[in-house]
Amino acid sequence: MSEKKSEILGYATLLQEVKGTDSKTGLLTRANLYKQLIRDLARCERYGNKLSIASMRVVGDKEELSQKDTAELMDELGNELAARVRTVDCAARWSEHDFLVVLPETDAEGARLFLNKVEAIMNESLKQSAHSKLRVKTEIAGWEKGFDMPVILSKVGL
Repeated sequence: MSEKKSEILGYATLLQEVKGTDSKTGLLTRANLYKQLIRDLARCERYGNKLSIASMRVVGDKEELSQKDTAELMDELGNELAARVRTVDCAARWSEHDFLVVLPETDAEGARLFLNKVEAIMNESLKQSAHSKLRVKTEIAGWEKGFDMPVILSKVGL
């Protein structure tokens, strides 16, 4: 790769970091989602607002999960998720096989109704792909008084 091309790619990566989103999916970076969740939890604590979070984990055949094209698959699923979350919601790739979704002003039941639809769409995409042995499993938790970051994340297995 030429030095000029490498420099341009470096600037593009830096721009995405400043912008706070992943260049392939448009989802927030983990760091920016973390900052947003801290702000949302503070609002809940202060004003008693509703808030739900969800982990959406790709599960299934361990061999299939370790394939090197898993990153591309996660980008595709991230695009599916990004296309469906509301503008007030936040979503990010949390780890290798996990997404985290933050739904302000949404109780756990409302989050479940919405995310069951998103999960079904993502699972249909998996079924029609080369990764048909994989599926998305969603865990949802609603905020309750006294829940801080570690507590609410533990409620969804993160």
